[in-house]
Amino acid sequence: MTPTLRRPGALLSALLLAAMPWLACAGVIDIEKGEGSFVVDLLDAEGRLHVDAMQAMLILERPTMANQGTRTFFKAISGRMHGATLARIDYSYETNGMTHVRTYHARSGRSMALIADIISAKHGRGASSATESGDTDTPSVDSGVTDDVTRDAGEAIFYPPDTPTNVRVAALPDDASPIESVDIGDGKSHATDAEVKIARRLDADIQQGVVPRNGKVTGYVSKTVCESCRNALDELAMRHDIDGTVYQLIEPDPASGRAREPLTDKSTLLERSQQSSRDLKSLRSAYANSTLAKDVYRKPATSWTDVRTIERAEASTALPELSDPCE
Repeated sequence: MTPTLRRPGALLSALLLAAMPWLACAGVIDIEKGEGSFVVDLLDAEGRLHVDAMQAMLILERPTMANQGTRTFFKAISGRMHGATLARIDYSYETNGMTHVRTYHARSGRSMALIADIISAKHGRGASSATESGDTDTPSVDSGVTDDVTRDAGEAIFYPPDTPTNVRVAALPDDASPIESVDIGDGKSHATDAEVKIARRLDADIQQGVVPRNGKVTGYVSKTVCESCRNALDELAMRHDIDGTVYQLIEPDPASGRAREPLTDKSTLLERSQQSSRDLKSLRSAYANSTLAKDVYRKPATSWTDVRTIERAEASTALPELSDPCE
C-alpha cells in the first residue's frame, strides 16, 4: 500500500521512509469517516463503561462528593464524561496459524479522581481527595497532576478486569513509549487524548512481547481525529509495520447554522457520519445525565460485553484480512 501525502504528518512519514531503509516496509493506518448504527452502538457501549466507572469511583472513593454534590457538580461531571473522546481499537495478529484480536479501550482526559476534584473545587460542596483520605493538609488541585498517571492506572478497579482480549488503557509514564503527543497550535495538550493513549499502550505491548508487530488495526473514535493523534498513529504504524483503518465520527459544525436534514439514499458519507455523531452524542448525554446524579446507583459491568451485546460476527466484517506486505 502506498501512503498518500494527505497531511503534514504523512509528508514527514514519507521523508523518514526515504531516509531510513529499515522503514521501507512501514505500515499505514488510514483515517476514514465512520457512520451507521453499528458504530454508534459500539461507542455508546464504550461510553457507558466509563460513566459506570466514574459513578463507582465517586461512591467508593469520593463519598462526600457523591452524597453532598450539588446539581451543578453532577451536571459538570456528566458533561465531562459524555463529552470526552472515546476510542476503541482492535489489534489483530496471527500466531501459530490462528488469528487473535486484542481490543484497547480508552477515554480522553485525566484520571476520574482528578476530574472530580477539579469540578468539586469549582462547583460542588464535595471534599477534596486529601480531605476524604484523612490527610490534614489539602494540596491544590494542580499539584495532583504530577502523580495522575499512577492514579489513572489505579482506577482500573472500577472497570471490568483486563483480559488477553480486552484492555482498558490508562495514561502511561513518559518512558513507557517514545510515541508522544505533539503541539498542533491549538493551545491544548493532547497527551491524554484517547488515541494517543492507545498508540502508546500498543507500542509498549509490542516492545514487551505481549503482542507481535506487523498486525492490523480497526478502530472507532467518537470524534474527529486531531493532527496530534494522527501523528501518534502514523508513528505506531511506522515503528511496527502496522496497517489498518480508524473510523472517526465527524461532529457537525455548530457555527454553520445549517438545519438538520433527514438522511436519504443520496446523503453523502460526511452527512451520514455527522448524523451518527449526533445520535451518539444524544445517547451518551442521556445515559450520563441519568447515571451521574445524586442517589442513583448502577451496578458496574463485570466484563467488556456486559453493557450491550455486540455480535462479534458483525464486527468481524470490518476487520481486514491478515497479510504481510513485506512478503
